[in-house]
Amino acid sequence: MVFPSKPAQDNTEAVPPRRMFSLIDEWSTFNLELAQQVAIAAAELRQIYFADNIWNTASDPTEANQSVRRYGALNLEAHFFLKAINQSEKAASAVTDWIQAIGSISDYEVSRIALQRIANEQFLRERNLLETLLALIRFSDFPAPQNAYIEHYAAYREYEHMHKKRQEFLSAFDSAGLSVPSPFETKLDEICRQIDQIETSPGFQFANCWYLNPTLRQIIFSSVVPGTTYPAPSVLFPSTRAVIDSALQRPDQSALVHLEKGLLGLTYQGSFGVSSQDVHFSSSTSSNYILDSFRFERSVTHINLLAAVVLCRCLLMTVAPNTGPAHALFDRIVGPPDQPIYNAVVQPQAVVNDLLTAEDINGCLLCGVIVAVRPNAAGFVLYEVSVIATNPIPNQLVPATDVLHYFPRTHTTLILDQLFLELFGDARRTATDDISFAAATRENYNDLMRVAKQLGGLRHGSLMLPFYVQDPDP
Repeated sequence: MVFPSKPAQDNTEAVPPRRMFSLIDEWSTFNLELAQQVAIAAAELRQIYFADNIWNTASDPTEANQSVRRYGALNLEAHFFLKAINQSEKAASAVTDWIQAIGSISDYEVSRIALQRIANEQFLRERNLLETLLALIRFSDFPAPQNAYIEHYAAYREYEHMHKKRQEFLSAFDSAGLSVPSPFETKLDEICRQIDQIETSPGFQFANCWYLNPTLRQIIFSSVVPGTTYPAPSVLFPSTRAVIDSALQRPDQSALVHLEKGLLGLTYQGSFGVSSQDVHFSSSTSSNYILDSFRFERSVTHINLLAAVVLCRCLLMTVAPNTGPAHALFDRIVGPPDQPIYNAVVQPQAVVNDLLTAEDINGCLLCGVIVAVRPNAAGFVLYEVSVIATNPIPNQLVPATDVLHYFPRTHTTLILDQLFLELFGDARRTATDDISFAAATRENYNDLMRVAKQLGGLRHGSLMLPFYVQDPDP
């Protein structure tokens, strides 16, 4: 269908440039307030593990870093929580910066690099937060005292890091430094002794070491001779895919678990697939060169909530006062039993014959009619969609996590008529059909979304989630 031309603009009046990221006041206010609340709650939890004087003992950054490292080496559990809390603090700071920076962008050519940088930062923040959250979830999965296993996990991570640095030293200088003890050997000897001490302590069970591959769940470091050789298993830890599968299969049906499952479903693919594509150098043509408003707004909210959930997990594993910023954050985020993010990906939001929009594998806007709804074993909904296109193409399978919006079929005529009335000054006079709806969706997307929301013909998807969670107390 050919749309009528828009009325000609009066060139005698200057038309202000259209903002490319039209931040919704409700959305930006929620995210700025949540980021501030996350930062305050993180400061409270950090104080429990690392007192302020640890940071303020030296004005020189090198001395301050050494002070924190020494304290962390003496208390691996405290350092583990410090690293987790820091991820939330950095995310909250980044969210505030992104929202403040994005509002003035009006020219893609001028802002291209700034947009790419923000997209890369979002990928990195999502990935760091997901890895942090997965570790916290898995440590919460068994009732045994967690401190010994957290220390064991932290020691293994330190061992892996130092072993890799030693191998790099050997590769660059053809010397392992064994003839003259080097800092690598000294540090590795210390870590080996620490791991062996934990593994031989009363009550320690390798069955609780979820973070090690099964073949490594045994005493390895008791026979290490200081300054000689060090075990170098090729893969110490299970894949992130394996860990996330375990996190998704938890039987717990609490609001916190529901929120975590929803966030894992909405962010995993983008953080571990696309980030490796776009952050690292690659000549692939599938890279995104411009950050669009869909990705930006969705990522900001998800990153903010991931940061909050990380702190909620830390709170559950920490002896903290019953009142305070961390508990207030917990009550706000996971106090309500109904979690809209979980519902958006687990509960079907549409039925057969409704329409939906999503981004396809090429980053293009897909619009189609739902022909089947398929809940799967992992708990996420999959839609089979008949794509609306000029030339017939095979049905597409669209995960609920990729859906942008749902349109009840009974509302599409009303939505289109109102949109055309606003755009062209006169209601459309031809019958509504799928092709005209798809064309309007692609060419006037932002206006269509606004009209649909006003007319009540829009269901939320992974983008249009409620921007706030009601307080648990009326």
